[in-house]
Amino acid sequence: MKKLFAFAVSTLLILTGCATGPEFGEVSSAIQDSQQMQGEEGQPQTPEPEPLPTFELSSLREDPGVCKIEENSRMRQPGEPVPDHSAEREIRNGKYAGNATAFPFSPTTVPIYGNLHVSVIPVDWEDSQGNADDMARYKRELQTLVDFWYMVSEGKLNLILDMPEEWFRIPGSVVDYQLTEEDEGQRYETRPKKQLLYDAIIAASDPSMDFSRTEVAIPIWPTGKTVSFDGGPHEFNFDWNAYMKTDEGNIYDIAGAGDWFLDHPEYGGPWFYWAHEMGHMLGFVHLPYEGDAYNDLDWKEYFWQQNGMNGFDVMGNQDGAIKTIGSWLRWMAGWVSDSQVICLTETMIADEIFALNHLNEIGVETKAVVVKLSDTKVVVIESRRWDDRFDRQIAHSRDGLVAYVVDATKAASENSQLLISPRDITKWVEVNHWRGSEELDANFCEGDSAQVANLRIEALSLQDGTDYLRLTKVDDYVDPSGPPLGSTVGSKNRIENGCVFSRDSK
Repeated sequence: MKKLFAFAVSTLLILTGCATGPEFGEVSSAIQDSQQMQGEEGQPQTPEPEPLPTFELSSLREDPGVCKIEENSRMRQPGEPVPDHSAEREIRNGKYAGNATAFPFSPTTVPIYGNLHVSVIPVDWEDSQGNADDMARYKRELQTLVDFWYMVSEGKLNLILDMPEEWFRIPGSVVDYQLTEEDEGQRYETRPKKQLLYDAIIAASDPSMDFSRTEVAIPIWPTGKTVSFDGGPHEFNFDWNAYMKTDEGNIYDIAGAGDWFLDHPEYGGPWFYWAHEMGHMLGFVHLPYEGDAYNDLDWKEYFWQQNGMNGFDVMGNQDGAIKTIGSWLRWMAGWVSDSQVICLTETMIADEIFALNHLNEIGVETKAVVVKLSDTKVVVIESRRWDDRFDRQIAHSRDGLVAYVVDATKAASENSQLLISPRDITKWVEVNHWRGSEELDANFCEGDSAQVANLRIEALSLQDGTDYLRLTKVDDYVDPSGPPLGSTVGSKNRIENGCVFSRDSK
């Protein structure tokens, strides 16, 4: 009789800390000491902090539906019905038009509300045996994965992990199953060696595991020897060339972490690889451009137009320092509600102030200000704070406002979101990861501003729990599409202003 192994994962409801980075004009400790007040007994007393500024907030609002621009790309057109695939196990052969970049959201077969059942399958070999340390590490990574999706979904999606405490032995040598990048390629007609691995995993585990409720499978293996030389084999129910055939039915949503993620714990580990690939399974778009339009250019002439959310969204690059999902995609999925979005049109703005709560906090009042520029473009503005549950500490500040343009004429993998920089989007900040050392410079610290279309965006005040945004109409027009590829040669940003480099960067 099969056993159902339940890995009881307690979802951590720890809200993100809201401390801001160093305030401009922060004085040194020596100066602070000299300014301390003397009490009646001659004991030093710290002066009362200056009161935080308050603002009169704008009451301007448009119906949220006005800002829900519809995708109008090579993959879908406005007004197309959204197919319901929830009762299907796989949706290949043209039934699915791909993850959506704008409204309406395009769900797959995987639920985005309630419980999502994930089977974690530990396998090993005689010459690559599993151990307690590997098992403990995977459990920590999986806990982070559970916490991540609970946070991003505003508590609307809960991962239920079924995970045995034992390793299932695959006969033979691990060398017989090692996958190269070509072996695990996702869009070839067939990948026989990858299918061989999946067949072996199920043959070893199926007698003991019950896959009747499985919606996503995560195979895990010992870290001592290579199984995947690349990022890891993964399949989606709408895009697969190998699958797991169990007694209870076929599994088409699979993600097993490869060496890129297992060998680099200093960058976060495999949990965010699973998070990125599960994002596609749920219906979230791959943000970077994956075509060949840039083949004749040096990367310094196009990087901002290749991955416009580089370093700020796990659907842009999962090995970046900041691992979250922006409010636009959360709103599309219905995780951020209409009441949490302030919708505006560009023409209605004169000089307005709005309050934004921090993106990763669950249940706050305002997640985003969205300004409609046209039928195909909006500007999204949200409040970010570095989150020690998921993010990697870097020298550059990530506390403040973030603004980006969504272009609904772009399809999946066409760079549909483009960050706005208060300095220069073609100058990068150096953030090491194993795929490179550049991320976009797009953080708005207090006092920072930038223009897009005929709007000026200013981070007026960053406070504990709430940031204040000022939007002003201006005469000078700035193209929301950003600098064209090949129009300039980017360079490293060396500005040391307390924002590009935080106080801990020295």
